[in-house]
Amino acid sequence: MIRRTAVVAVAVTALLALGTPSASADVLVHQPPAKKCVGKKFTVGVWYQSYSGGPRGVRVKVVGPHGKTVLKKSVRATTNWRYWRVKAKPRGVYRTVYRQGRHGKPAWTLRFRTRAHRC
Repeated sequence: MIRRTAVVAVAVTALLALGTPSASADVLVHQPPAKKCVGKKFTVGVWYQSYSGGPRGVRVKVVGPHGKTVLKKSVRATTNWRYWRVKAKPRGVYRTVYRQGRHGKPAWTLRFRTRAHRC
């Protein structure tokens, strides 16, 4: 779990560096797994790097296989990890979107897919 989060932090840093030269990764996100057994839960979450001094606001949304939103959070990330668990039921692809920004102009957006399958 720590390696996956570190990889996402590096990806966010690279993404921000490409978009705006002076930006830094202020909010780190927890990457959900690529596959999960139907009926099991997967985790999404956010963490704030206090030494970065940037914005803390982030929106988290998980959409299920049939287009129904199964989790929607608009939070202020803290210096402690904040996690939410999502049950992978029914079978199909769950789309997780992390977004930071204001007034319809996201500073960054990260998208992940989790496939719920029979085990």
